[in-house]
Amino acid sequence: MWQFNEYKGFQMRKGNNPLPSDGRFREDLVHLKSGDEAQATGWKEELEKRQRNDAKAREIAAKNHKK
Repeated sequence: MWQFNEYKGFQMRKGNNPLPSDGRFREDLVHLKSGDEAQATGWKEELEKRQRNDAKAREIAAKNHKK
């Protein structure tokens, strides 16, 4: 039998070599955590712009692939 107050649950450990896509390293979040909301907003807008451009490029590539 186990006691629920002794159960610690799953503990995540940071890896020594995280992927560049690891969300902890997003520039907007880094600035937000440091309290610089203006910089965080700027980086978030840049990220969204990149995502829109990527989506547009994928759409164009898909259209060209069908030809």
